[in-house]
Amino acid sequence: LEKMGNAYGAKITFAICPEVVDFFPETKGHEIGLHVHPGWEEFRKGSYIWHVGDAYLKKVCNFNKTSTALKDYSFNEQLEMIKKGKELLEKKFGVNIKVFLAGRWSLNADTIKALVELSFTHDCSAYPGLKLSHFDWSKLPRICMPYRPNRDNHQERGDLPITMVPVS
Repeated sequence: LEKMGNAYGAKITFAICPEVVDFFPETKGHEIGLHVHPGWEEFRKGSYIWHVGDAYLKKVCNFNKTSTALKDYSFNEQLEMIKKGKELLEKKFGVNIKVFLAGRWSLNADTIKALVELSFTHDCSAYPGLKLSHFDWSKLPRICMPYRPNRDNHQERGDLPITMVPVS
């Protein structure tokens, strides 16, 4: 992917989970973002079984839930997970981490508050027009341009110092 970006002069943002930081190669000229999957859950579909979560965050953070949806955690729990993940990536790659992607597209107003407090500039968690049990992005139109969220509702335009970049 990095070679393709370099060939076309495109800057790529790699969203990296803390538990895989030691396996991720150094990148030159591309951006590193934080991708957080809290908790630890087993999922099944037919004969396939997989686990979602982050072993590093589970080890270094103080939470006892298994949910992999950030919205299920308190502000302080989210702040701790995001802060510890950001610190690890910054130490490993020697760059200031500014981009965030919530695992399973799950976040809430507390997540946005934590991201602003930790000086993130962009969030890429919005999945326009869709609502599932672990997230609700139903108020965003299917085609949605980047926007700054409202303090009380991250699906509405506002003036917070973070830009939401929806999946398109």
